[in-house]
Amino acid sequence: MEQASEQFLGLAFVFANDYTTTPGFKPLPGTHTDARALRSALESLHFKCSVFTNLSAAEFALELDRLTSSRAPDCCKYVVFSFCGHGNEQSLFAQDGKELPMGNLVDKFNADQMKNLASRIRLLFIDACRGVRRDDGVMLTVDSRGGKLLPYALLPLGSNMLVAYSTLNGYVSQEVKDGQVSKSMWMPILAEELAKTNESILSVLTTVNRKMIEYSTELKRVNPLIFPQSHFVGYTLFVPCNLYHDAQIFGQWMSAGGYGTFVLCTHPGSHSIA
Repeated sequence: MEQASEQFLGLAFVFANDYTTTPGFKPLPGTHTDARALRSALESLHFKCSVFTNLSAAEFALELDRLTSSRAPDCCKYVVFSFCGHGNEQSLFAQDGKELPMGNLVDKFNADQMKNLASRIRLLFIDACRGVRRDDGVMLTVDSRGGKLLPYALLPLGSNMLVAYSTLNGYVSQEVKDGQVSKSMWMPILAEELAKTNESILSVLTTVNRKMIEYSTELKRVNPLIFPQSHFVGYTLFVPCNLYHDAQIFGQWMSAGGYGTFVLCTHPGSHSIA
């Protein structure tokens, strides 16, 4: 009976800072409402959620270490991290105003840092500014998909765009030898999957990533010298906020059941609307 109570889809860790007592920072009291809304949504999807509010940098680091060292039963398929608060191009900000470097944060969710949950899909949702620019957007009066006239449609500059990398930031893109020629591992697999499927693009990329893992694992088994610095071969998706498509994108990713890190955030260099 105790095992039945432990059945859940994923773990979620939601962080929210309001900065109401932080000198030099604009108060963001609405972050607590946002955190509660996300918690409610994830719990409806059978996630076990923990919410942390107004943590200092030291407290945040402690909770992040606990998160990345967590264990979970086989029923847990996802790990969600969410942050609501202030940020800039490179960092998020703790309640005490100290910077939390974004690169270090994402690295904590890599497989080598989350060995107990390495096979789970990690989802990072960041609601924070990434600069000081304002995105004026583009006003459309015609729907380019069907020529239908619209009263208006104000699209963010980076909307409806998906960027998939062949490897993680800071790592080389792996190649294999074909005779005397070095060939990409990733692009041929991507081309093959695009040509033979009617699945959504996120499903395609999930399949590509799975095949990359299988391929690189087999190559290393045959010849360990092929990868002198073995690392997780994956991709990161940067999908700018778009009210029309965010819910659909998240739903596709959840149903795809693949590998990798999904980062949903505002466009680099821009304000998050508060």
